[in-house]
Amino acid sequence: MSLVYYFDVGNTRVKFWRCRNEHIEARASVAHGGSPEAAIIMLPALFAEKPDAILGGSVMGEQAMIMFTRACEKMWLRSPCYARSSARQAGVTNAYGEGSTSLGVDRWLGLLAARAISGDVCVVDCGTAVTMDVLRRDGLHLGGYILPGLGLMSDALMRETDRVRFTVSMPATLALGRSTSEAVTNGVMMAVVSMIERVAREHCTQLILTGGDADSVSHLLSIPHVVEPELLLHGLQRYFADAGIR
Repeated sequence: MSLVYYFDVGNTRVKFWRCRNEHIEARASVAHGGSPEAAIIMLPALFAEKPDAILGGSVMGEQAMIMFTRACEKMWLRSPCYARSSARQAGVTNAYGEGSTSLGVDRWLGLLAARAISGDVCVVDCGTAVTMDVLRRDGLHLGGYILPGLGLMSDALMRETDRVRFTVSMPATLALGRSTSEAVTNGVMMAVVSMIERVAREHCTQLILTGGDADSVSHLLSIPHVVEPELLLHGLQRYFADAGIR
């Protein structure tokens, strides 16, 4: 297939990639407010052309994806194909075993993309939630961690406490806070950075960051790493190529 629209329906945004012969021609990222189908009508004009295929993954529930599918069919007269987690694929063995399908598909796709890298790898997705997964050099997924993302941790403090009130006005550092705003902003960043560095030091030789907050976290890490903003797209391409769809 020549023209493919790849998509990723996350908790807060829908990302689209327009790819011709596997090369990116355009990108789009649209906040969906809980209704991912609404993001389709907000895509730029470059996504008006009918593609040969619509391929992607979603972390949202079944009902939301039924609506998303209908929106794709209305816009492009074509149904999307969804990636699913499995026990093994493309050289990767899922640590979840019998419960392999319960592994978030975004994490699974990150692992598939990381399989192309030699050596032990830790994949960190810094999104609404921060997920960390360790992949051994032979393709065995050892497992991972999930914790709230930077925004969720800050929001929880604001929502669940009476006295912690703050506005975020400056970028996070790892310094001791000298105001409530600094203490919260730097505190949640310290939690994420410290956990990433401990997991990476204990389990892997290579660290890959992706997701919306990856750049912010990257600036404060003290260990070698790379930021790969298109990691999920690479995982989608690997997933569907392995399935014979590309």
